[in-house]
Amino acid sequence: MNLGNALTANSNITNMNLSGTQLKSLQDALLSAFPDKPSLSQMVRFQLEKNIAEIADDANQKDRIFKLVQWAEANGRIVDLVNGVKVSNTGNAALNEWIRTNVGQIEITDAHVNSSAEREKYTEPEQQEALQQASLGRKLFREGKFEAALESFSKALRIQQNLDDKLGEGATLNNISQIYDAYGDYETALNFLQQSLAIRREIGDKSGEGTTLNNISQIYDARGDYEAALNFLQQSLAIRREIGDKSGEGTTLNNISQIFKVRGDYETALHYLEQSLAIQQEIGDRSGEGTALNNISQIFEVRGDYETALHYLDQSLAIQQEIGDKSSEGTILNNISSIHRARGDYELSLSYLEQSLFIRKEIGDRSGEGTTLNNMATSAHARGDYETALRYLEQSLAIQQEIGDKSGEGTTLNNISQIFEARGDYETALKYLEQSLSIQQQLGDRSGEGTVLNNISTIYRFRGDYETALNYLQLSLAIRQEIGDKSGEGTTLNNIAQIYDARGDYETALNHLQLSLAIRQEIGDKSGEGTTLNNIAQIYDARGDYVTALNHLQLSLAIRQEVGDVAGLCATLFNIGHIHLHNEEPQEALGAWITVYRLASQIGLAQALDALAGLADSLGLEGGLDGWSKLASQIETV
Repeated sequence: MNLGNALTANSNITNMNLSGTQLKSLQDALLSAFPDKPSLSQMVRFQLEKNIAEIADDANQKDRIFKLVQWAEANGRIVDLVNGVKVSNTGNAALNEWIRTNVGQIEITDAHVNSSAEREKYTEPEQQEALQQASLGRKLFREGKFEAALESFSKALRIQQNLDDKLGEGATLNNISQIYDAYGDYETALNFLQQSLAIRREIGDKSGEGTTLNNISQIYDARGDYEAALNFLQQSLAIRREIGDKSGEGTTLNNISQIFKVRGDYETALHYLEQSLAIQQEIGDRSGEGTALNNISQIFEVRGDYETALHYLDQSLAIQQEIGDKSSEGTILNNISSIHRARGDYELSLSYLEQSLFIRKEIGDRSGEGTTLNNMATSAHARGDYETALRYLEQSLAIQQEIGDKSGEGTTLNNISQIFEARGDYETALKYLEQSLSIQQQLGDRSGEGTVLNNISTIYRFRGDYETALNYLQLSLAIRQEIGDKSGEGTTLNNIAQIYDARGDYETALNHLQLSLAIRQEIGDKSGEGTTLNNIAQIYDARGDYVTALNHLQLSLAIRQEVGDVAGLCATLFNIGHIHLHNEEPQEALGAWITVYRLASQIGLAQALDALAGLADSLGLEGGLDGWSKLASQIETV
């Protein structure tokens, strides 16, 4: 999930070239206006969106202000500092005199202001009101209060248009676009961004142009047009570096990384993210740092390094909660849940998802709501609650189609297919998978393509078409190894083994399963480990080595009970029943199968119920599933 969309600061002065004397007098004026740390901290937090401790944490207020002025000059933020002081409107005589004396003498470049009459606009009450509304809008946006933010930005825009304040208008149009982007209304967002870009190019606002190009890229990214997104990002990066905009450079590097991530080029993605993180930490941009940390975690997650991924996410979450960024907090809570789900801790995963969904709905984040509903469905599916999973997925799909989120739509179509597959409706499952594969290939999403190819193979395996299934699996394995997707590689190796097992080539099957098991254990994938242990047991069972088979099944059973994998429990218990039967232990076998019947009936697990119906005939149990029902009411399970 990309957290890189940037809001730009709305300033009425684009460049300040201050002399040493002016800097010294500014320091004295600030000391007079903000004589203590709390008042200075409040101004810096609200107007510069920074924590004073990150810039200067000296005990002496004079030194603290000196370092603040130094920081602002070094980072090109003198403009923001002066405008922030103006908005704060302290009423301090020394500060007001500095603004009155110096703003009229400051060199204004790349702006529409030329005459002294136009300069006077910057001291008019209307302009002050526009600055205050724009600042409030940015604050509300970060808090996830999109409706209120839109109202403030709209007020600022009306004033700026009345004053012919092109610089402010361009910034506010850009910022309004981010509201619609968050709502998933990409058409409206793009319309505002194009207006902003035209104005910023007209007046020569290079900094603003870089910001808007970056944000336009995010619209194309959300639509799945990665080539167009990368083109806009490269234009933005060139401008950021040309003008020395370190903050913007960090944001753009982060967003470029996301293009390479979705293409499966994780090494290049991580390279860009590490550059971005270094810049954000260098300049003290806490929001940007939190974003980069989150996105770095996603690289380690897809590689199966869950411990490192969680380490980065915990750091990111702490930052987002500290700065009050509700939208990003919702994203990170969702991402943390994915780690716990991959580890098989579905209860903890669901807890994080419920927190995320609450925030998404609270702030009106439609795209994030769709993502979180999808992930809640995945947890419900893993627990065997297919009705709940399908309900979440249908809600998610409707949102993604409504807002034009093609990537999310492809993922959700794939996940819906898994529900129908589990129910035994292979035709419907294949229909959803083919729709998903088309979208993944259209977007160039290699990771998504590998997942869907793997899942299509499963349908053909259940149908007994092993040749076609193996073809799809080999395509999937090649993609997953190419992009370094360890978790996906383990899954596909396991599934290839099932083809060789069905063909009776037990040696080749076991080789693939042992490779899969090593990967699962390496990356801490408990659910996958349970599956692979179960499948290894089937090889030993087929060879007649029932002791080794039962040992592997008991290891699998323990893991599946630990992580609450009901569907997996059914598979392992079913196989344990067969071992007991081979060992001439009929009561133990029946106990295991009756437990499977009860669990599978509760969740409607078609594959397990079909297997039990077939088993009933071979056992001489009349009535198929009805026979199991009667038996279950008579016999106490072990």
